[in-house]
Amino acid sequence: MTEILCIIEPAGGILGPPGYATSVAVTDSRWYLRESYGYSWGGHDNVGRRGEMNLERVNGYNVIGVGDGFQSVTGLGASYDGFRLIAGWKVTVHGALIVRNRWSGDHTGINGKILGEYGPSRTLGGVACVKKGGRYWAYSLTGFGLTECDVTSPLPLSPGQRQMSTSVVGAPGGVGLCSAGDTVAYLTTAGELVTFSPGGAPCITAAGATCVSIEDGNILVGVRDGTSRVALSGTPHAVCLLGGVAYSWITGMDHVQRLYREDREVFVMPYGIGTVVDCHGFGDRLYCATTNLLVVIRIN
Repeated sequence: MTEILCIIEPAGGILGPPGYATSVAVTDSRWYLRESYGYSWGGHDNVGRRGEMNLERVNGYNVIGVGDGFQSVTGLGASYDGFRLIAGWKVTVHGALIVRNRWSGDHTGINGKILGEYGPSRTLGGVACVKKGGRYWAYSLTGFGLTECDVTSPLPLSPGQRQMSTSVVGAPGGVGLCSAGDTVAYLTTAGELVTFSPGGAPCITAAGATCVSIEDGNILVGVRDGTSRVALSGTPHAVCLLGGVAYSWITGMDHVQRLYREDREVFVMPYGIGTVVDCHGFGDRLYCATTNLLVVIRIN
């Protein structure tokens, strides 16, 4: 069997400076990392090159006089082609933000064009965006349910005004919202797996899960002592699929984070980086958002 070599990129391994990470969105050309004030971004061709967007500086979304530890952005979601980026917004006078689209000459998001808002604020369960039938659908998750909004052509509304959105009937509240293709997936607080696609009905499956990931219609869940694929010692706190292969992060009794490829340990995370809480695969890389930083691991 060929040995697997995991390398942190760029040299030194850390993309920063951070501003409360915990959420990363990956498109066909970019990665986007949640920051407390907005997001940072970079390309797959040069993961060490970093730009950032402070959404709090956009007119109508300024945050003034907040206390220490406050953050405006709760999470990020993006359609795979990069046409829509969604930012969960914590300030209650706003809903989730439809942040950007890809147009000629500007597909980096550096202009911070907020196209509109939809649904509830404080979407702590996550946000996501999928494409189906030529249309783009944004989702936001709270502890009470899942909200859906067609964001193909948002109306030019003033800050605080929200696009028409609807609650997905039969979809409970939860955490860990993620998406791939035309499907979103998340977990209820009881560990049930919920999947949904525009125009369909939610499918709820008893899973006893702790985390979830989706890639090309394939779903991977972390469960006690393993994943939905393999048995391991310890409970995953982040999982992802890369080319159909399952990866999972598990922290042992020694407080060391270990990365498993299926049932094989392939990498040990250095100390002081923070706990991996969100992980997405692209090409030969794993984009891992910790509680503090973004770590990009290349699977060689």
